[in-house]
Amino acid sequence: MTQQGFRILGALSPLFVLAILAIPGAYVEALVDWLNRFLSLNIQGPSLAVGWQDKLVHAMLFFAMAYCVVRANYFPDYSLLWLLPPLLAYAAFTEGVQYFVPRRVPSTLDFLADAAGVCAGMACACWWAGSGINRPVSEPGTNYLR
Repeated sequence: MTQQGFRILGALSPLFVLAILAIPGAYVEALVDWLNRFLSLNIQGPSLAVGWQDKLVHAMLFFAMAYCVVRANYFPDYSLLWLLPPLLAYAAFTEGVQYFVPRRVPSTLDFLADAAGVCAGMACACWWAGSGINRPVSEPGTNYLR
């Protein structure tokens, strides 16, 4: 994928994450029911909402978001470490939003899964691009993604 593609994904991924996490619980249950009937899956709705699958979904969403934001390389002259606080604040914000969504409940464990996804996504993006997380991702005026 090109740098321009990652910049678009980096800008849109926070909106996608918020949209997914702001879906009311009744719609999630309806989707699980539809998947069970359509794909002949044996997913249990209530366990999906409170089980390890929910934490995995949170971690995967924030992994993808952090990966795209890091690979977007918006500020190539700065350390990537400055991205960690805003991404973690966004994770806390999305958990707070769930307080106002019907049949959704904010959870500390969900936030921890979000934080794990952010850290893993950032680390994977840095490793993939060949850049350390504590140093600028490129020299001024150059592109570390080639």
